Amino acid sequence: MSLSNFVKSLPTLIIPERLLAQTDISVLIIISVIVLIILCAINMKLKDSTLRIGTALTVSGLLPILFTHEYSLAGNNAGALNLIGSPSNRVYLACAGISLVFAVIAEKALNNDRPVSLRIASVIVLTSLLYVNYHEAGLKNKIWSAGTTNARYSMFLLDKYSAMLTEGSVLLLFNFEGSSGFVNGMIHSAYDVNKIEIHSIFYRNIDKLIDVDLSPLKNPAYAYNAATVKLILNCSGAPYEQFLTQYGNLTLKDIFSDYRLLFEAKTAAEEIPIRERLNNSMLKFRGVLDKCELAGA
Repeated sequence: MSLSNFVKSLPTLIIPERLLAQTDISVLIIISVIVLIILCAINMKLKDSTLRIGTALTVSGLLPILFTHEYSLAGNNAGALNLIGSPSNRVYLACAGISLVFAVIAEKALNNDRPVSLRIASVIVLTSLLYVNYHEAGLKNKIWSAGTTNARYSMFLLDKYSAMLTEGSVLLLFNFEGSSGFVNGMIHSAYDVNKIEIHSIFYRNIDKLIDVDLSPLKNPAYAYNAATVKLILNCSGAPYEQFLTQYGNLTLKDIFSDYRLLFEAKTAAEEIPIRERLNNSMLKFRGVLDKCELAGA
């Protein structure tokens, strides 16, 4: 059971999820407790059946996610897969509940017996809430649309380079939609390959990728089996995408060749020229990824 799912989800019914993504769990707990206390206080004071139904839906609508795996809130840079893995896709019933709560509060606040200033403030608050929800829905629709387009183009590229999808291959996929596990699932469902290793590469990780000592490319299994490692670039359909992919694969061969020599070097003096070549090759590789990223910007 994951109580953290509940305290992550409840505040998002009032505050946009992306603004809470980096919030510490202790703060989310405090916000959740405050929201629950306010709901209890309002119910005891107003004694309205619609309000009780709304509160029940708000709380009970979140209970099922207690028994699922732990989710992460989707931040400002979230993609479609981040939204899939966030609680926002599983709080529809709770959203309906909190909407009923807001409706009852609005109805009471807009009552003619209330002071004009309170009614004006209520209209402003309601309008602001509607605008925020409309804005957030628009942002999520853009993310879903971009994710769908990217996933479709990723499948097109896999079809285009299907000759690379052979048993025992290691695929380095740059800017493909989704994690390594997601793309691995796509490939296994669409192609008849059983043993294939998938690594999704993203531009945000490029500094580590080209660091000679820290790079995940520094792998003896790759260096001694360089022919099995293949790079496919997603440059958003840029006209030179295929050329960059070809040049990137040639640069990788140079990198693995020098890593093999580095592994076999016996002295520091032998390593110096090898490291110099490796650094130059890594800079060339970065240049390829820079051009590809720029094309998709």
